[in-house]
Amino acid sequence: MSTDDNSREEFLNYKIMALLHDPPNKAWVITSRAHNLTVQLRSVRARKSHERVAKYIINQLFGDINSKTVDNADKLASSIDRYLGSIVYKEYSLFRNRSIFLKNILLSNIQRDVGNLFPKDKSKLDNLISEYKKLLNVTNTTNLNILKYQLFYLIYELIWIDSRYENTPAETRNPTHTIFDHLYATAAMMNWIFSLEKEAKGYLLGIDTIGVADFISKGKKTRDLWISSYLVSALLWYVITWFIEEYGPDVILFPSLRFNQFYAFYLLEKLRKEKISEDVIDEIKELITKYIFNGDDLFEKLEIPPYPIIPGRITLILPGLIREGEEYTQVPDDNYFISKVKERYNEGWRKLIEGLKCYSELKREDGFWNLVCRVLKLTEDLLQTTPLNIRVKQVSVTKDEIFNNSKLRSDSWKIYDNKYRQLVSEFKKSKLVKVTPESRLKLFELTKFDKLPQIGEKSKRGYEFCTSCGVLPAVIIMPKEDEFEKKLIELGIARDEKDVRSIKNMISPGERLCPWCLVKRALGAEPRLMRILLLGDLCSVEKIVNEIVSKDVKIEIPSTSDIASIKTFEEMIEKKNEICEDLKEEEVCEKPNESMLSMWQRFNKNYYTGINLTIDPEEYWFSEKRRRYYFSLFRRHRITFPSPYYALVRADSDYLGDLLEGKLTPYLAGIIDSGDYANISEKKEEVNKLLEEYLVNAGSGPIVDYVKTVLECIRGNLNKCSCAVKIYSNEVAEVMFRANRLLRKKLEKIDVEREVENSLKYFRTILKEGRIIVTPAWHVSISSALNRGLLVELELINKHKGFVIYAGGDDLLAMLPVDEVLDFVKESRRAFAGVSTGRLGNMCLENGFARINNAYYPSLPIVGRSYSVIIAHYADPLFFVINDSYNLLEEGKEMIRYRVMYNGEYKDAKKDVAIFRYQGLTSVIPLSLKRPIVNSVSDFNEIASIIDLILELKKRIDEGHISVSLLYDYEEYKHLIVASDEKYLTEFLVKDWIKRNSLRKHVEFTIDEKLYGVRLTIENYPIKIPNDLISNIVYTLRIIYGGEK
Repeated sequence: MSTDDNSREEFLNYKIMALLHDPPNKAWVITSRAHNLTVQLRSVRARKSHERVAKYIINQLFGDINSKTVDNADKLASSIDRYLGSIVYKEYSLFRNRSIFLKNILLSNIQRDVGNLFPKDKSKLDNLISEYKKLLNVTNTTNLNILKYQLFYLIYELIWIDSRYENTPAETRNPTHTIFDHLYATAAMMNWIFSLEKEAKGYLLGIDTIGVADFISKGKKTRDLWISSYLVSALLWYVITWFIEEYGPDVILFPSLRFNQFYAFYLLEKLRKEKISEDVIDEIKELITKYIFNGDDLFEKLEIPPYPIIPGRITLILPGLIREGEEYTQVPDDNYFISKVKERYNEGWRKLIEGLKCYSELKREDGFWNLVCRVLKLTEDLLQTTPLNIRVKQVSVTKDEIFNNSKLRSDSWKIYDNKYRQLVSEFKKSKLVKVTPESRLKLFELTKFDKLPQIGEKSKRGYEFCTSCGVLPAVIIMPKEDEFEKKLIELGIARDEKDVRSIKNMISPGERLCPWCLVKRALGAEPRLMRILLLGDLCSVEKIVNEIVSKDVKIEIPSTSDIASIKTFEEMIEKKNEICEDLKEEEVCEKPNESMLSMWQRFNKNYYTGINLTIDPEEYWFSEKRRRYYFSLFRRHRITFPSPYYALVRADSDYLGDLLEGKLTPYLAGIIDSGDYANISEKKEEVNKLLEEYLVNAGSGPIVDYVKTVLECIRGNLNKCSCAVKIYSNEVAEVMFRANRLLRKKLEKIDVEREVENSLKYFRTILKEGRIIVTPAWHVSISSALNRGLLVELELINKHKGFVIYAGGDDLLAMLPVDEVLDFVKESRRAFAGVSTGRLGNMCLENGFARINNAYYPSLPIVGRSYSVIIAHYADPLFFVINDSYNLLEEGKEMIRYRVMYNGEYKDAKKDVAIFRYQGLTSVIPLSLKRPIVNSVSDFNEIASIIDLILELKKRIDEGHISVSLLYDYEEYKHLIVASDEKYLTEFLVKDWIKRNSLRKHVEFTIDEKLYGVRLTIENYPIKIPNDLISNIVYTLRIIYGGEK
């Protein structure tokens, strides 16, 4: 081991100590449930039993490494409720709790009992350690290097989960976050501690991609949208690979690299490059496929992760050190990391263009790629500029802000919170000015002086706008449909008919493309070129391109007409034998003669089932020439003629940014709004009630009564708290009775009244802030919960036959068949809260927790989620559909308010809604009718319960129990139902309305009376929406049936 305190190995030793300073079975050890294990390890010297187990694991895996500063990182990483331990019970073993519960870090009154599934003796622990060793010891070094650390970071909790052990809390007295959340948070905080110990600064750095929604929307084909999303993710991923290699994966706070598909893919590729044993690679691949890719090995076949999951915003926690060889020195100036991020971002784009040039040159025999190659050469200067801009901001922390004479300052627990809010403030200020990427191009010079290259039909006015983005001048101008093939050859765009077919497959007649949009179209045709960004600096551009060219695989991305036709495709597959006998067009039943993969799971599962899924529905049943033939064919074989509509779903969590700042807006969405924090004292009653409940419920065991008593004294404005002093004194006396001599000496020195005063000061600080003081543990827990939620979301989209366009962080953009969208919204909303029926991939969601095998992790039950659902025609311009969905969601969830139950009375709230639109009809369905959304386990049943009601009503209509005329007869009842203030009268009208449209005598269908009085109000919203809930339920069904017809 290196003896130099500034070496990379020493830095990594610090981090390994942070990850392993508590063993994963700590809770069982400190509650004496692992007595056999601790006795068997008595030869290991350590102060406490759990430290003995931790030291044994460290020594077995990494040798004899020690660090004295883990305690500081440990304390600063902890959540605020656990940090209470540093104020109250310190090293005194006070308020011990032998019961083991795991509470949800966001909703501390929801908890789970933790059982006894852990390595109970040394032999079982050794078996577990051997699983780690088997994978770690193949990195060709006995010392700790960056690869070994990166690998351990990935497999640490995966192997624990795979061993079917349970996940315990980090602390039994305040069991609000898991042991793994705590350990990974401690490793993150070690970046600051190590740096400050070396008299260097620490940094919190943020990256924000500007205009993500706008960039994604600029496309004419599904392929354009998907590749735009992937570019957002991959460019940022390329940036952060440098930090992962320099400092380790723990520096990335958002998005978490735990359960992260990009990180798992990257590390697997790195291990292959290092020529690690194939057996070991297979084991690691099996682990990540099972737990990170939900059992789906499509990433291996595609050679890229199939979903763009890296969000447009990244947060890093960094040491103020830079490596020179294997030694660290201070960064040269405060702007070093900002410059590095911008440099990497531009470098990544240019490498991608270089790879595209190289690939198109090698594929010039293909007409489309020949055209791409020509354009890339002509627009080389233009393509040096990235089509996206990023904002980069950072804040720094100095040693004297955290330490006082090498000891933590009394207010050091607030430093991370202060720095994070400062970073957020920097971003808010920078958003006042927006600079578009197009402004960096010399467009005036190009267009005025006729320097803009043009291929195809020359513009009579000098230039034409790109039909994909509508912003930049086009460099490719395709002829119209009339004599398209002939003109393509005459204009020199195509060399022969083979070229014509290739080009027409990728660029439609009449289409005009600017250089950026052509690049997106080309990358969409060969998404594997994204490996150039995904692999960071692992491989050269030339090597990656040559490998891609040597493995010729066609990659399919579904069109909007494919999504609209999914039900028809499925029915054709079921009846393939009879329909293929009857079909005149043999290509529909052609067997695949080439290797093909799709980003769409439904395609891959059914590719070899006898129906040609590569046919374009627009040229078959949606074609005016063939429509009548297919209508007759499908009717003969009882196959559903497809509706031309699909559903575009956009989802976004509510107040996530506020939650990351510790604000309480997610708990009382709309009752407390983001703007209220400008003067939060006006909401003092609501805020204090929430905070007090959180702090009390965060405890477990004897500590709860002490916290309650201290808070009661604060509520009574008491400077002294005699009841709390009594509780504390009794606890000291009880512990002293069973303490050893060393602990007894510490206890005798305690000034009880002073300790209680410290507790009063601590809680008053939190209550004065009116929010939760955030820590790395808070952020790490939320960030990893978002990743697990994302894996579930991807599983749900595939279950409901959808296609993911973007799924970064808490955002989602996807296309689904219309008949699946109600079920998807219901299941997605519930899954986000942490509840589901049945297994989703390798996860079960149970009352606010995600269970993977036997390990439980927190979900986000108090965070609302809003959806917009646009029922669109397959031929509608995607640009307008995408923008409509964005505006509908962003404006709707802010402007639409509805009545919810809070604290026994009705209040106006907002967000947590699903907004549906079809042509001129819009409806809004609240997804929760109380605040907080969840306050007990029973509340989970109420989430999206109105969608349940809509689905039940739709089922009755589809089964023929109720006539579809119910939805249109409603207009006769509407004004009476809306005007009625008496529940009994409303109930009578609703029953009569349903009975009148029932096709059977006795149809049991009721609407809960609590829904009758739900009213919606719209503030400055340009779209007309009914003000009552019953009307919105009816209109939602009309919208869905409109899309299914």
